[in-house]
Amino acid sequence: MLAEEFKQRTEQATVRVTKRGGQGVLIGNYHTLERLGHHFVVTAAHCVGFDCEGGMALGDYYIEDIETKSGGLNVSPWAIDPVSDVAILGALDGQVFFDEAEQFELFSENTVPVPLRLDGFALNKPFDVYVFTHKNQWVKGTAQQCRPDASNLMVQFDEQIEGGTSGGPVINEEGELVGVISTAGSLVASDGVTPLMKECSGSIPRPYLTMPVWVARFFNAQTPDERAMPIRIKIEKREESPIQQVTVARVQTEKRPNQPAIVVINRK
Repeated sequence: MLAEEFKQRTEQATVRVTKRGGQGVLIGNYHTLERLGHHFVVTAAHCVGFDCEGGMALGDYYIEDIETKSGGLNVSPWAIDPVSDVAILGALDGQVFFDEAEQFELFSENTVPVPLRLDGFALNKPFDVYVFTHKNQWVKGTAQQCRPDASNLMVQFDEQIEGGTSGGPVINEEGELVGVISTAGSLVASDGVTPLMKECSGSIPRPYLTMPVWVARFFNAQTPDERAMPIRIKIEKREESPIQQVTVARVQTEKRPNQPAIVVINRK
């Protein structure tokens, strides 16, 4: 059963995406929930307005309206993946939209975000999940990871999910965000009409594996200092590379002894 503490946190962090309809949720780092340097809302891509004409890449401003527990705000799409049906919303350009950007930052700083699930799951082992719907109700279900590298989870809920819940948070019993409601998995119809299915089953994208790497790195840090680059390292093994002028070293951070990495170090 989902603890009341996690329910309240998720409810406060959930927002309405008003133009196309749907939900989103303020997300944070599991270790440092409050200060990431940037604040983000994750939602479904089909809940956000965008085009592929080049304007987004050239700097045209796309403004989305979201409704929080404390009032309406303007945000901007920072990243959109229509294939996975995931979108990341953040503050507008503060040099142009100073007031709007400041209001979003104030909301983010005064709201405890939902921690993002970074690790995988035991294969083919169902676990309980909960979705917070646009009707302010909780619906229980189960999810499971079917492949080691799967960017989505197979889910089945006890009740059908209506279109207004698109982009809404799917939480595990640890209070972590494991996915968002998406049309990609046939949980809801693309036109917002509940599909006629005997049982509500499908798939949901895992935000941590479908968001861009430059966004994901903020959530992989254990401390704010780790957002930029790894801290102190110790060399475990060194071997010469066949390429001249470089040495390949296997290293691991002192704070993450179980996560070794390969780096290339220039030789002086």
